Amino acid sequence: MQRRKPARERVPAAHAQLLTDVRLGRIVRLLMEHAMVVVSGTKIAQEVSSTRSEVWRLIQQLRRLGVDVAGHPSSGYQLRSVPDLLLPEILHPLLRGTIFSSNIRHYFKIGSTNTVAMAAAAEGAPQGSIFLAEEQTA
Repeated sequence: MQRRKPARERVPAAHAQLLTDVRLGRIVRLLMEHAMVVVSGTKIAQEVSSTRSEVWRLIQQLRRLGVDVAGHPSSGYQLRSVPDLLLPEILHPLLRGTIFSSNIRHYFKIGSTNTVAMAAAAEGAPQGSIFLAEEQTA
């Protein structure tokens, strides 16, 4: 009798999108923190627990979203300008002391923030949760 290989676990689409958004946010933050220098693809890959080829794909995605990232062959990446993004790290200090500061969820691209917010509320998200998207497709 043949042994079956274990079925490969599939990551739900919403979870995979959230993981991608988290990595995109981490790349933007890393480039912003090192705005005056070129950050190597290897360094970025280490920071986002990924490969250099995946970093390249994520950088391409950021460019499609309007983030102006310069690529320097054999060196790495650098922001050309500060991106106009609604990153939680930028908003949190402005919302400190309000009910809105504790749970900010940011997505680069999502179907609908309302759909995500309703699902989160059904799962017990705290009052004052914020759901932001750079682009909505629904």
